[in-house]
Formats: sequence, C-alpha cells, structure tokens
Amino acid sequence: MKREDGLSVKTKDMDIFEENEIKANYIVALALLMMAVVLIPVFIMLEIGEFDAPRFEWRPAMIFLEAVLIFGFVFEKRYNGQKAWLKSVLLAILVFCCGSFNLLFTSSAALYLCLPIILSIRYFSTRLSVYVSVLTFIVYVITGILGAEYGIIDLNYVELPIGTKIVMDDTTWLIDVIERMEYDHFRFFINNVEYEIFPNLLMYLILSLVSIFITRHGRILIIRQHELAETTARLEAELDIASKIQIGSIPSKFPAFPDRHEFDLYATVRTANEVGGDFYDFFMPDDDHLDVVIADVSGKGIPAALLMMTSKTLIRSEAASFRNPSEILMAVNAKIAEDNDEDMFVTVWLGILEISTGILTYANAGHERVAIYQNGSWKLEEKGHSGVAIGMYAPEEMDELPERYKITDHKVQLLPGDVIYQYTDGVTEATDRSEELFGEERLISVLSRSGSTDPFELILHVSEKIDDFVKDEPQSDDITMLGLKYFGAGNIIGKGKV
Repeated sequence: MKREDGLSVKTKDMDIFEENEIKANYIVALALLMMAVVLIPVFIMLEIGEFDAPRFEWRPAMIFLEAVLIFGFVFEKRYNGQKAWLKSVLLAILVFCCGSFNLLFTSSAALYLCLPIILSIRYFSTRLSVYVSVLTFIVYVITGILGAEYGIIDLNYVELPIGTKIVMDDTTWLIDVIERMEYDHFRFFINNVEYEIFPNLLMYLILSLVSIFITRHGRILIIRQHELAETTARLEAELDIASKIQIGSIPSKFPAFPDRHEFDLYATVRTANEVGGDFYDFFMPDDDHLDVVIADVSGKGIPAALLMMTSKTLIRSEAASFRNPSEILMAVNAKIAEDNDEDMFVTVWLGILEISTGILTYANAGHERVAIYQNGSWKLEEKGHSGVAIGMYAPEEMDELPERYKITDHKVQLLPGDVIYQYTDGVTEATDRSEELFGEERLISVLSRSGSTDPFELILHVSEKIDDFVKDEPQSDDITMLGLKYFGAGNIIGKGKV
C-alpha cells in the first residue's frame, strides 16, 4: 500500500504510526489539560484586576474556554486515543482555544498559536501538519481582526498626535491623549494588519514549512528505523540459530570416550559474540589413535563462523587420508587458500596421540604454544615450533617459505599422569581495566597453582582466574581451552587412578 507521503510500506508497518498516534493524542490532551490548569490563575488575576480586561464581557468566554479544554482532555480519555479522527478534533480544539486567547488578549497571545503547529509534528503526518497550519492561519486572521475590534487595544498600533509629549515616569499623559484622540478605526486596522497580523502570518508560514519538513523526514526515519529493527531482529534470530548449529557441531558430551581408560579430556568454548571463530574437536580414527584439534579463525561474526565450520570439516576429512598432523594441515591449507578472497586465516594446533605408546605428534600452524605438565611442573613448548597459519599461502608459496615458517611435526613422549593444555589467544589476551594482558606467564602460574591435573577441574580453575582478572570488562575474544590427560596404555582400572 501507499502512504500519504508516497512511501511504499507493508501493512504491518502502519501499526507503528497507529501506536505513535495514540501517544501523540495523549500528549495533545495533556497540553489541553495543562492549559486548563493555567487558565484558572489567569481567571483569578483577571477577577482581581491584575490583568487588563478586554472591552467586552470576558468572563463567560473564559469559563467556556475552560470547559472546552477539559472536554478535549476527557474526550481523549473516553476513546483512549484510539480513533483515527481524534487527532483532528483535538488539534482543532487546541487551535480554537489558542485563537480565543489571541482574541481576548490581542497584544500578547499570538504566539500561543505556534503550539498546535509544533504539536502536530509528533504525529508524523504531513497531511495533518498542513491541516493544522491552514486552520491556524484562518483562526489567527479571524481572531486578530476580532481582537482589534473587541479585545485589548495595543497602543503600539494607535497613531499619536504630532507633538505628544511622552513622560516615562508619569502615565497621566497617556490617559489625556486617549481621551482627546480622534480614533481612526480604519487606520488602526491597517496598522494592526501591517505590524502584527502580517508578520505573525509570515512566522506561522515559516514554522509550518519547517514542521512539514520535519514531519515528512521524521516519518521516513521512523519507517527506516522500524525496518532496521526488523532486520536486526531477523539477524539476531538467524545468529541464534547459527550459534546453536555451531555449538552443536562441537563435541560437548563428557566424558567423551567413557569406555577408554587410557586418557581423559575436557574442552570448553566461550564465544565473545553470538557466533565465534574458535573451535575444538577430537575423534578416534582407529582404536589406537586420538586426534585433538583446537583452532582460532581470524575475524569475528558470520564470516569467521563459516570458515570455522569449513576448517573443522576439512580437518576431519583430511585426517582420514593422512596420518601426520603436518600433512593434514597442509592439505587443509591447500583447499582453504584456493578460494580465500577475503584473506582470512586459521591458526590450528593438531595433535595425534598414539595411545599404546603415549607418543604425541603435533603440528602448530600459527597457534598458541601448548602447555605441558611433566615431572610435576608446567611449561610451555619451546618457541620456534609454530609455522604459518592456514590459508595465508598457497601450496606453491608454502614450499618457498623458510624452514622456520613451515608447518612441521613435533613429538612429545607422554608418561602416565602427563597433561596437555591447549588454548586460544582469548586466554592470554584477556584484558583487565588497565589494559594489562593475562599473558603466558600468568597462565603458567595459574596452572601451577591449580592443585589438580584433572582436565575438567583444570579448565574450570583457569576460567575462574581469567574472570577474576578481567572483572567487569567485556569479553573481547573467544576463549577456548582443551585439556588432555594421559593415564597410560596399561591403565584398565579407571581414570583418575594415576
């Protein structure tokens, strides 16, 4: 359908303006009530002579205006602001009452008629603003003319005789002048039109044009704001679904392998946004091998989440064809770098544990240094074991890189009781209020004071310490942690016995 301003909108969009119209009706009704309240002390001050009274009988007019104002307020309450024609009636009452003030107090009440024009903006209806502006012009001209005839005379429009002496500290001269003055009604009317009615009409014209401009553009902004809100709500719903799909793709059931007593593992991911780029994974390609992955995709939001899902799927797929972590990651790199127009990349740590021997073979593609618990203490792997991240270089470019940048395999002999702790940079780059990083040294210190090497308790302890460190600062990056404890190939009693 088409609105009055020519904008194409859906029918449901009209609900915005219907709801807005109800609120605007209430505002106008409230303005009528406030004017009625203000009119009471004005009435009293007129009674006691504090104001100059018009020449005609003003008392019935004041009482009538008071009744009209209260009627307008009650009228809005009667229909709860929910009639389409109510706005026109309420604003007409407001224009009529403001015009009546101008009639009664010609010399000082013209500006009241700005009020209906200003309040009409709140409806965001161009047609209504034009209606109120035209009605204001008509009522002002009529009340201005009638006020010049029956209201308080503004002596600024009366031409004083030549030679009149004006004494500022004595008003007797004014009374004498008025008594002796030949009152030229036509000249007074012309002066009134020239010096008051015409200038005020110009003011109302400018104000009307401004109000119509604000009304139209305000209406457009409201429509766009509503469309943006709908789009945002839809995106939030889609992000919520994407988040559930993403979380559902990451293994979250622990213990992961309840029938295997040679090892125990636990992992967790805490995203900074609805969807994230961090992920972990673990699977057993055969009875004697456990593949463990933790990765961090560059960027945030939907693009990172899509690349995360792609990377996770590719790693699992390539792990069926290759046995060495470096070969798996190089194969994944070739496929991701092939169509990587956005220059995104993935840091990956991939470890393959040979359960029967305790040999952990791992490859690090630009990821954080793994922490290892051996001989009763925690330490980070040596520097220089990390190659470039996946997706940064095509296979032929990877071959030309210096050896220190290539993705290579490294081996660690795990003994019963040894633990592997791996994480993403959301852990070490967690920031407190003073912008200090959590850092690797603090991480090792926290791991050393954990009091337990159980993967679940270990990760819970680190997570609590990160929260204590950052306090109320917002999480700026995904935080992912994975712990793997090796009990030995001969452990058949149960986990936790070593």
